[in-house]
Amino acid sequence: MNNQEKSGIIMNNQDIKADAGKIRPTLVPVELIEDVAVVRQYGVEKYGDPDNWKHVEIERYRDAAYRHWLAYLRDPNSIDEESGIANYKHLACNIAFICYMERKRAEEKGKTPEEWDEDRRERARTGEICPEAKESKELNPLAVYLASRSASECTRRL
Repeated sequence: MNNQEKSGIIMNNQDIKADAGKIRPTLVPVELIEDVAVVRQYGVEKYGDPDNWKHVEIERYRDAAYRHWLAYLRDPNSIDEESGIANYKHLACNIAFICYMERKRAEEKGKTPEEWDEDRRERARTGEICPEAKESKELNPLAVYLASRSASECTRRL
């Protein structure tokens, strides 16, 4: 007789492990991880240091992601000329770098990633970051992107 049976409560094995509220990494397609790894391996071969990307300004990754996104939109089969790797794979890798850097910025401000995101949404809604976003009834992807920038950059880009 195990401890669960001794107490008079028989629990389903799935009830024993408390996973409520935890992220489920298995929901991420393996292909995404593999595609980012292909680009990372290329970068390590090119630059030699597997952590060199952490010392680059986030703005450069935003620009690179945007360039690869545009190339992909023009031609979903497009290949980056320098690396010979599909543009969508470079896009995924740049977004992964941005995710890492945004989380680090949140931590530096003493916030959880969720709190950081909510602060950013609120600042965009009130027009504190991007006055143009305040005019929009819904935050479109451009407004969200611009919400991560200073107000002067925001108005300059529009």
